[in-house]
Amino acid sequence: MATGNKGPSWADQWGSGSGGGGGGGEKIAKAKAAASVGLDKAKTAAAVGAQKWVKAQYAKRTSK
Repeated sequence: MATGNKGPSWADQWGSGSGGGGGGGEKIAKAKAAASVGLDKAKTAAAVGAQKWVKAQYAKRTSK
C-alpha cells in the first residue's frame, strides 16, 4: 500500500534515536530536570496537605 510522499517521516521529524535528533538528548535532560522539580513540589505539597488533614482529624476526635 503506497502512501506517497506527503512530508517528512516520523523519524525525520523526531530523530531516529541514534543521534539523528540533533541535540535531542539535551532537550530530554532539561525536560527530565523540570519534571523532577515539579514532582518534588507535588510530593511536598501532598505531604503538607496530608499532615494538616491528619491534625484536623485528630483535633475533631479529641475535642468531643
